[in-house]
Amino acid sequence: MSATAPRPSVVDAPAQPRRRALLLAYYYPPCGGVPVMRWLRFTRNLPSRGWLCDVVTQRDGSDDYFRPDPTLLSQIPPEATLIRIEDPAQRVVAFLNAHTKVRWGPWLDRVVKVVPVPDDKLGWGLRVKRYVRAHRERLGGYAVLIATGYPWSTLVVAPFVKRMLGLPLLVDLRDPWSQHPGIRVADWLHRRMERRVFQAADLVCVISEGMREMYASLYPDVADRIRVVYNGIDYSVTPRGEPRPQSRGDEARSARRLRIVYAGSLLDKPEPKPYQRTLVPFLETLVELRRRHPDLAARCEVEVLSNPVPKTRALAMRLGVADLIRFSDGRVPFETVQQAQRNADVLLLVSTSDPDYDRMVMTGKIFEYIAAARPILALCTAESDVGQTVKRFALGRVESSPTAGADALAALLEPGAAWCAAFADGVRAAQDHFDVQRQLDRMVEMLDELAATGRATPPSRSSAPHAARR
Repeated sequence: MSATAPRPSVVDAPAQPRRRALLLAYYYPPCGGVPVMRWLRFTRNLPSRGWLCDVVTQRDGSDDYFRPDPTLLSQIPPEATLIRIEDPAQRVVAFLNAHTKVRWGPWLDRVVKVVPVPDDKLGWGLRVKRYVRAHRERLGGYAVLIATGYPWSTLVVAPFVKRMLGLPLLVDLRDPWSQHPGIRVADWLHRRMERRVFQAADLVCVISEGMREMYASLYPDVADRIRVVYNGIDYSVTPRGEPRPQSRGDEARSARRLRIVYAGSLLDKPEPKPYQRTLVPFLETLVELRRRHPDLAARCEVEVLSNPVPKTRALAMRLGVADLIRFSDGRVPFETVQQAQRNADVLLLVSTSDPDYDRMVMTGKIFEYIAAARPILALCTAESDVGQTVKRFALGRVESSPTAGADALAALLEPGAAWCAAFADGVRAAQDHFDVQRQLDRMVEMLDELAATGRATPPSRSSAPHAARR
């Protein structure tokens, strides 16, 4: 267990005064994927608002689900300290994966769902707790402690770290916890752990209005401490696209291939549970598109930029739509994903078929799609935050059945001029509304509030945060 470095340099503290926060985040570069982006976006931009986050994260930069993306390292503020702590469970999984033909991560995930532990990252969380206890004298000078989850183990250890360092605690939930429908056997334990974390938190931050409403009804005694900060769009990294829809009369458009792009992680389950996000609803939509609009389907090419999904590819073959789809072979650099999104005719969002869960989840992918300024087909419930956002800003179509999805896709691929004008106005409004600078305003407001009035009493020692090799 050590404070190690992705880059061999020692960086001095900035000359201008800044308050510092300590962030517990299991997923952080060089790890890639969706879980990384929210706090990478915030930590990159917070220094301009007078805050700097040092980060306690995992050592290896990946796990069995999310692979490394070293290109993201350049987005970390150079003056930030990274404390990298080994995850013992992932070390074992990596060893078994390398020496057997079985992928052990999903097996470990199944085991922890039937035993009384938060998740398979508990070993890492306990090592974080041990590290803080051993180095608490060197970890002085912070104004706020932040913990983001999933993993839930990060949130479980956060109250202990709060007490050891005497810091006010901001808990950030990127996903619903005890209300996740995938938790069954030990749901009583998750509910108990979640309540303790909410009670220990001085403020709780969630990613959607639907999630805030759910937790406010679940824990009314802390409802006034729950705030919403969307993931937002950082235009310093994600270029702000200009809408360019074309009408039916464009002859060049009618002769060329039409590109549908999905970018994001997927579960590889041909028979998913209602709460699981897979490509299956879209494959069924393609079947209907080919049946109802064969000429249009013949011109479509679908690009899926995701983790490997061999079972989903096999299902596409069985359904007779594999010839329309090009799957990536694994991790795709973030820059390549952005380019594909900007060049698409339609961007695809898939969600779950569980309406209660769908209302709580605001996938971060929608913000990349808004930045790309391309029409969106959202296969989700209309009542979800994603569905309401697409409808509110006229960003595309929201459908929950394959037949309606096929007709909506046909309308988006060959839109009329009136819709194109509404889309152009709507996407520009959405780009302004979800600008990360607006979300930073909310985040900084919370950090300032905690630094000024946090209930936790700061430690009596007066020491600066330790400098470490990155």
